[in-house]
Amino acid sequence: MSERYSRQIPLVSAEGQERLAGSKVAIIGCGGLGCNVMTQLAVAGVGEMVLVDRDTPSESDLNRQFVYAGRRSAPKAELAAEWVRQVSERTEAVPMNLELDRRNVASILKGCDVAVDCLDNNESRLVLNAGVQKEGIPLVHGAVDGPLGQVTVIVPGKTACLECFLPEIKSGMIPAIGSVVSVIGGIEATETIKMISGKGKPLVGRLLSAKASTWDIRIVELEKRPGCEGCSGND
Repeated sequence: MSERYSRQIPLVSAEGQERLAGSKVAIIGCGGLGCNVMTQLAVAGVGEMVLVDRDTPSESDLNRQFVYAGRRSAPKAELAAEWVRQVSERTEAVPMNLELDRRNVASILKGCDVAVDCLDNNESRLVLNAGVQKEGIPLVHGAVDGPLGQVTVIVPGKTACLECFLPEIKSGMIPAIGSVVSVIGGIEATETIKMISGKGKPLVGRLLSAKASTWDIRIVELEKRPGCEGCSGND
């Protein structure tokens, strides 16, 4: 086993490290959360990432999307794939410069072990939610709204789905501080590593919420919403 991972193998085990190397992760959204998740998973030794985003970087992104600083104008997915390969030559990065929708979600998720929600809107999240429910793929969900952040792990057929607890869809600009986004993205990456390696206790069916302005942190159990259409077929 490579010396590169000698500090984390005691935590994930040699077998867990091998599972990371053989894993395929879909990162949906290459913005602030996605930049942190893709970086941490690459240096942790994840074997393959599918990077999905239809946007190009803008100046207002750079307070939290460090991957794109100083780089040429190009789709985020392509720049993100270049970054991942630069960070870890052992990670295969597959860029998908497209918008997630109900027609392509199945092909995006094909062969993936885990999907990571790094989106910034609930409309797309519900599309992703339907996709992972249908394909039976665990979903690590993360979201940031100003000083507020949350993370949970959804396992189809076992836990509540996103549609069970997401609030009404919000629109417009979402304020964000890069350091807060990094914290939530780091938690998402950690949960992904735990799910793949089989080590630790992931936030399966539990929602971690944090308020960075006061560092009030709580974890609550999530329950399926009766009659939820999002996961009604996976009971």
